[in-house]
Amino acid sequence: MPVDPPEIPIEPPKELAFQFNALRGISIQFYANYEQALAALFSHLMGAPPDFTGVAFFRINNARARNAMIERLLKKRQGDTYNIFWNSLVKLLGQLDGSRNQIVHWNVVNNISLENGQPKYVLTLRPPNHWDETPNTPEITEDGIKEFIYKCHYLTRSVNVFNSVVSGNLGERLPDAWRDICREPVPYPPPESHLLYLTP
Repeated sequence: MPVDPPEIPIEPPKELAFQFNALRGISIQFYANYEQALAALFSHLMGAPPDFTGVAFFRINNARARNAMIERLLKKRQGDTYNIFWNSLVKLLGQLDGSRNQIVHWNVVNNISLENGQPKYVLTLRPPNHWDETPNTPEITEDGIKEFIYKCHYLTRSVNVFNSVVSGNLGERLPDAWRDICREPVPYPPPESHLLYLTP
């Protein structure tokens, strides 16, 4: 007589779900930090206090339009001085904005498999239209979210340093080497020799 397979709980363990969703929330906070850095740069380039420029900046819902405005203001303030740096940076910012939309709007999916007869649960993010999934449907894993956090942190620091350079507020806090870095392409991932290198 055939033996029924063991019943596998559909829901993942609560600790696993909490860990994944907490990581997702942390990633959104790191993106918010990046937006604060952009807001500070926008404020400097506008030549107005942040409590005024923030009213406009945080009403801009289109990230591409926001970056284009910053680019135009930078051109008016600095000419072509930082073109190489900014052009490479804005490509990375566009990637970050796209990843942010996925992390915010995609659904948590529970992938269940059997490993040595025991259920294994792996949570990922997938596009909300799960009725249209194919074998090529993209997903974001826990490692993908961690990579997003790392990228947010690195680009936030890059924007903050760039703001210090273009505003002339280097003072004693930052070395003159930043001026040279802000005339070069922004590397990603950064090499270990880079002044903004972070251990993932």
